[in-house]
Order: sequence, then structure tokens, then C-alpha cells
Amino acid sequence: MMFPYDTFEYACSLSHIGIPRKILNFHVLEREIPSDKNKIDAMGVWPYSSFPLKYDAKALYCELKENKYISFASVFLDDTKHNFNTFREDGFIIKPFKDHFVFKKSEGKIELSAKSKYNIRKGFRHWDVFEIEIMDYEQEISAMHEKLAVEKGFSQIAHLGPDHFLKLGKIPGFKALAAFDSEGIGAVLIVAQDNDDIHFHVIAGTNRAYKFCGFYALYSRAIEIWGGSRSIYMGGVPASPNQGGLSKFKKRFSNSVSKANIATAILDKESYTNLIKSNNCATQYFPEYR
Repeated sequence: MMFPYDTFEYACSLSHIGIPRKILNFHVLEREIPSDKNKIDAMGVWPYSSFPLKYDAKALYCELKENKYISFASVFLDDTKHNFNTFREDGFIIKPFKDHFVFKKSEGKIELSAKSKYNIRKGFRHWDVFEIEIMDYEQEISAMHEKLAVEKGFSQIAHLGPDHFLKLGKIPGFKALAAFDSEGIGAVLIVAQDNDDIHFHVIAGTNRAYKFCGFYALYSRAIEIWGGSRSIYMGGVPASPNQGGLSKFKKRFSNSVSKANIATAILDKESYTNLIKSNNCATQYFPEYR
């Protein structure tokens, strides 16, 4: 099974971020630069792709440059102890981005606190948790996720609309667990899977999910179903003012950490520098003109 984030269909589910393009065998999101609509840049798919582990870096760099992109950025996971020096020589700069929480059976059982165990029991007393078809509930999922994104102050990229979830339901490799009570669906966990790993994509819920520990029930059931045969990547923590609580929550269910890195390239240095100057908006993020 192909890694779902590497399919062009998945790139098409992110049209709110940019126009999906195929550059060689790598998929990017082409974005208009707000301060100069005649210029464009590109990014890998959100939240991450397999770049650069599966691609010829030099050929990809040349093709991106040929397409007149000002800059490029892509986040990827590295569990391979890969030597990135060749990619630096080929125009990409590789930097650490953030840690991702992982559950690996080989690392042993997780040691949950008494409070966490209580919350899991409370969750399963209230919720029935089972797999659903994403397409059957895309409107409810979208509403729950948007509410969470607003409340937690997620970045604009992480605001996903109904079209995203509708398209996910048609892509092989995406599955969903949902928690139901007498009022209907109250929380959902969407995952991307291949033959070896499970990647948590989106988790969202109603106020009832917080009150009755719906997220504890979903995480516990996910580890029960998939943790015996595959590694479970629970993701990092979205950039937001309220990231501390989510970080602690994910850490409770993990027993390992995977490093996420970001690969960047300035493809048109003159235009890149001019955009920073004209916008007077250099930031700590890449690209600095955004």
C-alpha cells in the first residue's frame, strides 16, 4: 500500500492551501504569494510527506526551479538515520522541526497514571467506539474540527473544510474511529495507514468529548486495534497558544519519539530577498516573506 500522504489524491484534498501539482513523482501545493500575485512558491503536503527519502534531490531541486517557484518547504519524518549532506549540496537545507509522539510495541507497554486509567474507563462507560466511513460523517467531522481549530488557535493551514474530509473518504489508506453516545457522534480520530505504520491525521470532538473523556477512549482503542502489529505515529503538536495540554496528552500514550525535519530551498534568491524587503515582514518561519 502506498503511503496515503504521497498520493496525488491526497494533495487534491488540500486545495484550500494551494493548487496540487506533480513535480517529477513528488506532489506539491503551489501557492500564490499574497504581496505579489505574479509570483508563486510551493510546499509539500500537510502535515508531511516522504521527502526527501524517496526522491532524487538534485533532480527535484532543478525541476522546482524550472517551474519558477521562489521557494519550497516540506516537512518529513526521519526514522532512517539518513545522511542529509547530499541534500544540502543539492540545494536543500535540512533542519529539525518538531518531535512526533510514537507508540512502538518493541519499546514495551506504556505506563499510564492512575488518573489516565480512570479517564479511559470513564470514556468507555460513556462512549461506544468503532470504525466509521469518513464520507458518511464528513459534515459533522468538519464542524468538530473547525471548532477545535478556532478554540486552540491553530494555524490557517490546519483549518480543514468539508471538502477535505469528503475526499479523504475516497483515498485508500484513510480510516476513522468515532465515539458515539445517545446524542450521536461526539469525537473522531482519522488515521492514515500503510503496511507498516499508522499515522494519526485528525482528532476532533464536541464539548461532550472533553467532559466524558472521548479522546482517551479513542486513543486507547486505536492502540488496542493497531498497536500490536504496527507503529503508531500520533503526530506533533500544532503551533498554537494552547499546545501544552495537547503535548501532555499525546505523551501519555507514547513510548518513543520520532524527529520531524523540514527541508527548505530558496529557488530565486533575488526575488526572495526583495519580497522580504518590500513586505518588511521577515519572520522566524520559512519562507520569511509570508
